[in-house]
Amino acid sequence: MHINGVNYISNATDNVINQAGNNQSQIIVPSGLSSKEAGIALLKSLNAGDSFSGQITNITQNEITLMLSDQVSVNATLADALSYNIGDVASFSIKENNGDKIVLKSEQNPELKNLMNEQTITTALRNAGVTINETTVNLVNNLMKQNLPIDSKTINTQLMLLDRTPKATVEDVVYLTKMDIPITPENVEAFHNYQEYSNGISSQVNNMTDGLQQALSELPKDVLGTQLFEILNSYSETVTPGENLVDIMPKESISVLKEQINSLATPQNSSQVLELVTKLNNVKITPKDFLQGFADLVKNIQESPADTSKILNGKEFKEVLNNFLRQEMFIEPKEINHENIKKLFAKIIRDNETVTAKLSLNPHFSSFVENSNSVSGNIEFMNQINHFMNFVQIPLKMTGQNAHGDLYVYKNGKKSSFEDKDELKAFLHLDMDNLGPLDVLVTLKQNQHVTTNFKVESDEILDYIEAHIDELNMALSKLGYNVDTKVELNTTPYTFNNVVLANELPAQEIRRFSFDVRA
Repeated sequence: MHINGVNYISNATDNVINQAGNNQSQIIVPSGLSSKEAGIALLKSLNAGDSFSGQITNITQNEITLMLSDQVSVNATLADALSYNIGDVASFSIKENNGDKIVLKSEQNPELKNLMNEQTITTALRNAGVTINETTVNLVNNLMKQNLPIDSKTINTQLMLLDRTPKATVEDVVYLTKMDIPITPENVEAFHNYQEYSNGISSQVNNMTDGLQQALSELPKDVLGTQLFEILNSYSETVTPGENLVDIMPKESISVLKEQINSLATPQNSSQVLELVTKLNNVKITPKDFLQGFADLVKNIQESPADTSKILNGKEFKEVLNNFLRQEMFIEPKEINHENIKKLFAKIIRDNETVTAKLSLNPHFSSFVENSNSVSGNIEFMNQINHFMNFVQIPLKMTGQNAHGDLYVYKNGKKSSFEDKDELKAFLHLDMDNLGPLDVLVTLKQNQHVTTNFKVESDEILDYIEAHIDELNMALSKLGYNVDTKVELNTTPYTFNNVVLANELPAQEIRRFSFDVRA
């Protein structure tokens, strides 16, 4: 239990103390008690580890008196009581509570302690009529950093939004408010997806693959082929040409697929099996082509003893599904331009709406549908965030085995073209079999100066890139760029916050002013 603060409410029979914060509950204190008796009754109901905030009204050696509200105060033991001052607002946790003696432990760090005693913040909170605690102090502090109002209406509205959106942090609510983006569970989820570069479109497509494979493996054989056809037909023409399986899957996986398809052969479907295997041999088959051939084959073996479960549950079939989805929702680096990106995002949203409409009532596909909607939600969120900053995440289709990447491009400032800006930045996150996770931050300035910062996972990869980095530098130099390159271990990862938001929404220095915050 964490009590961020308490509000004292009196009714005809009992005193009700509300725990503040997102998960509110109530502690009933009998009516007719003094403020000290009410405080003792409150703390006796708490357990070791529970925490709360209050204002220190008296200090004697290692004993303190805390005022939790106008009518509730408590006395307790605190080992570092003399490090505080009377009037400080602080947070504590219950270290020991045996019913007769209550021992507290300080909870806050020096920075938070300073914030909780910052006059502008505490005045704003008192005028807003809310409890001074870690959450509310953090809220006002972040509002001030973003030059947002700290009047009573704003503070109470923000707290209400926090309460309605359990997964939102104070920073989420303030950032989204600053960008004029509605604070909804969907937008908060999308915002979180970007904040650590850990759950973007690439990750969600992997989740879609898992959900699709599981659903197909659970379907009755007599509907499998038809259902797979419906799914494939939900996806419109790709923005860029599809690649053949042999170019994107290991040879071993192709060989296993051929063996598995051959195992389905019967006198009735031998010609179909031969056609599909021949296409695999001749390397002229895309993931979608293969899946269409497999769906057609399955439709004609409904009454046969042929077992498709081994294929459907195999890692090779999963690779095909994953590459199919990536070809539908990813773009090759050489094909990136403004028009293709617009087409790609429009296609993703349209296709996901189509497939969701077909599958939403089928419980087997619940995970697949959920992740399809999340991908669309990410793109819708990008559309909203682009009204405030020039930022886009581009899911890259990389050449090579089991390689994928996300490209994040953004421009400093709010001007309409790069010519009017100081610099253009791009962040590239790659995940490849040979190099593993690899992050690259590229900065291009108007004077054709390019800075590239590589972050890698191991010394081995660092040495490899350093041995070949001159090839990249020479290529860029031939294009007329001056290049600086840095390669380092990924000990301090790039994040959406420290790479994008720190540039687009820099925290303002907070200075103390005397002004009326009661409005």
